[in-house]
Amino acid sequence: MSGKSSSTTLANLFSLLAVPGVGEQTAAEITRAGLLDHLWDFSPFEINSRLKTMGERRSEEIASYLATHQEELIQTGERASRQIQKRGIRFLTLKSSLYPQALLDVSPPPAWLFVKGDPSLLKKTGVAIVGTRTPDTWGQQLAYRLSARLSQYDVAIVSGLAPGIDTAAHKGALAGYGLTIAVLGQGLRLGKENILGENILAAGGVVVSPYLPGTRPSRQRFLYRNSLIAALAIVMIPVQILNESSGTGAAVRRAQTMERPVIGFYDSKAIHSQANHLTAEVLRKMNVPMVDISPGWKSVIEALRQATSYSWELKNANQREAWFRSLRQHIEKEAPWFAISPKDWQDFCEVIQQHLICRQDEEWL
Repeated sequence: MSGKSSSTTLANLFSLLAVPGVGEQTAAEITRAGLLDHLWDFSPFEINSRLKTMGERRSEEIASYLATHQEELIQTGERASRQIQKRGIRFLTLKSSLYPQALLDVSPPPAWLFVKGDPSLLKKTGVAIVGTRTPDTWGQQLAYRLSARLSQYDVAIVSGLAPGIDTAAHKGALAGYGLTIAVLGQGLRLGKENILGENILAAGGVVVSPYLPGTRPSRQRFLYRNSLIAALAIVMIPVQILNESSGTGAAVRRAQTMERPVIGFYDSKAIHSQANHLTAEVLRKMNVPMVDISPGWKSVIEALRQATSYSWELKNANQREAWFRSLRQHIEKEAPWFAISPKDWQDFCEVIQQHLICRQDEEWL
């Protein structure tokens, strides 16, 4: 971080939030203006002047309270900062070297990020996989196997840790021995995240939030979260969508606004899945190009190559072997009722097919 250390800046944030009448939005504006690092370096007159320039109507009151309660506010901020850091939560602002520049495409960009896991993963090439919270089996299968397969191409799967398609996408990335980024529409927990969140962290992934720890979810926060998911990815794949006004529809529009490619996939052979056809219909209305995946994996990877400048090269052989080992271990853990002792590739693929990752053709692996 430029200037002050992240711990000092975090303490300053909680000091600022302890000022009567200063909420998260005001604190975010002050942070974006670059004042948070130097909260105690300016005179009350300078603070007042800078806040007025920002259009803050309570500039004099805030500046006066900071000056007259400085010692108390510093102690409050330091206590809160220690509690956050003790729980392994990292704090990034716009000035942090680890802050992902891709988020500058969000309007407005998050003033800060609270991160569990390695923040450098936020700069990795990402693929966003999003969709409804109430998918059918077809949608879950597609999200799961897309994530598992794409994980072999050295990308991070980005999603929102919500039930449904998000969960299938994250689990697929883990099964694919890959890395995944969970962007929350609420604050991080001061304790452990849910089971999937903890598994993501254990596998080297990241759970990140633009909100203060403990902040409760809301529709508006989820919509803003969608912007972050879109920004962190080079392409968005909406797997299953119910209508244009849904949260997934909002995510697609955010991606389009930020000029991120959006690609939809459907299966012309899945004639019994109403969701498959509904998704294709809705996405076409939103001007999202649709690709038929029934020919196999080549149709997926070719569509991604055409939409992005990423190389889409497979990981090396050692990484691929590790992926298969991890995948088998995952199946044994998640589905121990299957007798898994594959004698050859065909047996292994049949087992995986039952576990919702691939089809009969080996191209899906």
